[in-house]
Amino acid sequence: MGLSVRIRSRLLYLTLLVLAVSLSCFSGPTSHLQQQVDFLMVRQGIIKVGLGQWDNLLRLRAEGPWTIENEVGAKLSLSAADECTVDQRNANVIAVSSPAGRISGHVITVQCPSGRLIVGKRRYCGSLVFEQGIKVANLIFLEDYLRGVLAAEMGDAPLEALKAQAIVARSEVVHKLLLRRHKAEGFDLCATEHCMAYRGDADVTPAMRCACEETRGQVLLADGQVLDAVFHTCCGGITAGAEDVWDSAPIPGLQPVWDQPYVAKPAFFSTEDDVVRFLMSPPGDSYCSSDHALYPEYARKYFRWSKSYSWRELEQIAGVGHLKDIRIAERRPSGRVRKLLFDGDRGTRVVEKELPIRRLLDLPSGLFVIKILRNSRGEPESVEFYGAGSGHGVGLCQMGAWTMAQKGATCSQILKHYFPRATLAQLYR
Repeated sequence: MGLSVRIRSRLLYLTLLVLAVSLSCFSGPTSHLQQQVDFLMVRQGIIKVGLGQWDNLLRLRAEGPWTIENEVGAKLSLSAADECTVDQRNANVIAVSSPAGRISGHVITVQCPSGRLIVGKRRYCGSLVFEQGIKVANLIFLEDYLRGVLAAEMGDAPLEALKAQAIVARSEVVHKLLLRRHKAEGFDLCATEHCMAYRGDADVTPAMRCACEETRGQVLLADGQVLDAVFHTCCGGITAGAEDVWDSAPIPGLQPVWDQPYVAKPAFFSTEDDVVRFLMSPPGDSYCSSDHALYPEYARKYFRWSKSYSWRELEQIAGVGHLKDIRIAERRPSGRVRKLLFDGDRGTRVVEKELPIRRLLDLPSGLFVIKILRNSRGEPESVEFYGAGSGHGVGLCQMGAWTMAQKGATCSQILKHYFPRATLAQLYR
């Protein structure tokens, strides 16, 4: 570990230590926050991100002097001009070949203290760890990791939107570290949307670095805990509550909001007709509206969308024989479909929860209505799904945040809009 890395690690450690001592004076709602600080302190701010598993030969380079070391301490030292290959010799041994020689082992650690490691077109800060089956993980400081998340999630968004995204992502990471969802796989977070999209450091811009630096250590709190501040591409005009899409009780800080300025009424639909009107005649002043959109072209198709299936196609998807009917059996107050029913001559199939419904029908979101089109004899011929938004709809609407920032909103105003019951706190510096 290089000198600058050791200094950064020590500074973060000392900051967390001071915060941990401060929190120890309190009890009650801070106990969970205490655990999160303790966990980060033990790690000295370093997290392990699973990058996946490669079946083919990997080629590695680095931006400066770098080292390769196995689990028993055998080490190779290389220059920036060198390239090495990583291969799996058998089920348990990983072999590395380089101009400086060969090395093998069950666990291989690659480090470049003065620069980034290069794998194909991707570049990674921190170190890379290769384990059995060529499972690759990135050991990286949380703050460095967040820059890669911004690059994968928000592209060239305005600075204030990037800052909001950085705080939201940092909050979600800190919250999820204690859950250890990937403990059995040997890492903290994966590099897909299951946790957060992460593709390394290659596409990080100066604005992203600035966003992370200006918000360093800042998180959202709700009821004394770091909020699981999730995010999605486009809410379609109304965000969802956590209980609308997951097996969850209502979570403080993750309530539905209208994605509009100056709307005081509660964010829910009273009737099915209200949902239909909302989808067919969307409010033009929604921040994520595609009318006069200030966010990228690729995302504009999600504000309002439609998808159609022939009745025969839907029968094949439903798997209940001759399909008699499809209908929404339960809809949550934010409009998200919770239960979808297929009735056929071989029985009835009920699909529950937003994500399984979306995946089954390949829909962008769970906020939709259904229209069955029939022929002159009254027989169903096709089905149209009319919907809004992309993703689960909970928390930060990325395209709404993008638009708010373009219109002059600050990071704090964006966070207050999407997380009105959360507060901003400095977890470390």
